[in-house]
Amino acid sequence: MYLLHSLRLTLLCGDATNSPDTTLALRMLSGFVLTSPDPIEDSGIHRKLLEPDVEAFRAKYAETSSGNWAHLHAQHADILAHGADKNAIKLCAVTALEVEKGVLSAGFNLSELISFVMHCNPRDLPKDTDGNVDFPSRVSKRFGPDQLQKFRPIDDGTSNGLNYELILMLEIIAPISAEYPARVASAIYQRFSHPPDGSQQRSMPEITVATDDVDMAYKRAPVSGYEIIAYFNPHVKCIATGNMGDVVWHVSFGLPFGYVSSVSSWCRVPALMAMVARRKFACLCDSYIDDWCIVDFADAESSSQDTLHVLHTAFKLPLAACRQPYCANCNKHPLPPSVQQRANPAKCKRRRHAAFADFLGFVIDFSFVTSTGCVIIKPKTERCARILSELDDCAEALQLSPSLAKKNIR
Repeated sequence: MYLLHSLRLTLLCGDATNSPDTTLALRMLSGFVLTSPDPIEDSGIHRKLLEPDVEAFRAKYAETSSGNWAHLHAQHADILAHGADKNAIKLCAVTALEVEKGVLSAGFNLSELISFVMHCNPRDLPKDTDGNVDFPSRVSKRFGPDQLQKFRPIDDGTSNGLNYELILMLEIIAPISAEYPARVASAIYQRFSHPPDGSQQRSMPEITVATDDVDMAYKRAPVSGYEIIAYFNPHVKCIATGNMGDVVWHVSFGLPFGYVSSVSSWCRVPALMAMVARRKFACLCDSYIDDWCIVDFADAESSSQDTLHVLHTAFKLPLAACRQPYCANCNKHPLPPSVQQRANPAKCKRRRHAAFADFLGFVIDFSFVTSTGCVIIKPKTERCARILSELDDCAEALQLSPSLAKKNIR
């Protein structure tokens, strides 16, 4: 019932907004195709690249797929040999939470995984003359680096060759930047200071900015086929050795975090929701992947943010707001200090409408927009400190890695 509801709603919203993404409802039903012998479909909403070399694409796909069986066992041996790292306990806890929320299958050992995917006993697998099995998926190793005080598991789509293969995709996303709220504010200011009908100039009303985050965004978009992840769990007993610690395998039901195709696939969902919110409810909002930025008039009392919340609830894609009755972030009106102390804002990513907002590593300041039309955008203090520290390390080492250069120059 829930699936049919979401499917019908996607079809209705796509039709009502004349969305060019005519296959989104199908993908929400059958899953997004992340790997295929043909280029990923053109959704019609992303900036196109040059037409891919289809023959080269298919050749690379065939080369990668033919090694899936050997890669499966190589990954098993490699993960088992390296054992647990410093983040193993965190990785197990976060993975268990994803299993609980239904975005990952239960854990398998290697034999159980093969039986689940191939639908037969591992001893009965059909093999070619070289002993290879036509295994339908390439495994991604899961690892969990600490990113700016945030632990985020990544399913490695680079080392297994899948991301290289998908460089030949037809399209890439063109996300918004931290300048979005400033562009909206500028348009409102121009509208009031220079009315298009030539009428008398009016004072600009107070405007505010709010942010929201989609809860487990990628994981809630279905995936087509078998996307398999593996990691080392020190709490599981290895059947082969009898020692504690073994490789655990999961099938991902949602888009893996770490695949380049997951980004463009997921972004089709908020693109439609933004169309609905803007065209049908006059909400001034846009998204960067799973982060929403909402501009509204102060007198509207967060109506745009509430509308976006209703849309996400209807689509069964909840926002990462804790919705606790005593949370200052989730309440429209200020709460007494004694009540605010009972909240746990660390678990809540919602930020209600105010003159200030943190968005994509920047502080957006609307304090002077009504009087001057100016919006102040400045990087967060901790971001500046981190970049300067990284550059100092580079100066000391006399080298700057490409990934660090890209991150800091951007």
